[in-house]
Amino acid sequence: MIVRICAFLAVIAGFCLTYVFWPESESLPKIKKVEAFSLEAIQSSEYDSANNKIKLVNFFYTSCPDVCPLTMTDLKKVQDGLKDENLFGSEAEIVSISFDPVNDTEEKVREYANHFHADFKGWKFLSGRETDIKRVTENFNMNIRMDNGGVVAHSTKMYLVDQNHYIRAEYDMAGLKENISVQEILADIKSLAR
Repeated sequence: MIVRICAFLAVIAGFCLTYVFWPESESLPKIKKVEAFSLEAIQSSEYDSANNKIKLVNFFYTSCPDVCPLTMTDLKKVQDGLKDENLFGSEAEIVSISFDPVNDTEEKVREYANHFHADFKGWKFLSGRETDIKRVTENFNMNIRMDNGGVVAHSTKMYLVDQNHYIRAEYDMAGLKENISVQEILADIKSLAR
């Protein structure tokens, strides 16, 4: 009887030690590997995602009436949190990709980014040719419905991508009644940065 109790306690202790010492970043699953991509950046001539940084990737268009601007407002809080942790630009960055390159000119996107106080050191705003944008959106399984007047609807997911181009988490963009999970995103980025 005592032997069984000791064996049971040893198993419990083993589980507890495994839980305590298991690396936190392993709690984020490898959802899908995405291809590295290069797109035009409003801050420079080109952005290459193969830069060994953690990325919070979101897609937007400047004439979006609700989800996109609400999300950008919250991403400013993510930007500030990453700065507080000394991760912004050096180990982690926010990557916002316009999927409406016909209407989202460089000037328009720059004005949009400035409206949300984006710091271009670690918050990249990207665009490019329609074929290049389509390849990236398909790579992330983004659904976008357009008609002759422009974008009608789009998926409302953001993606946390690690240094090896694995999607490690997905988050909902902001809505009229709910903000993005700023603290959860920051905690996940910190766990990948360790």
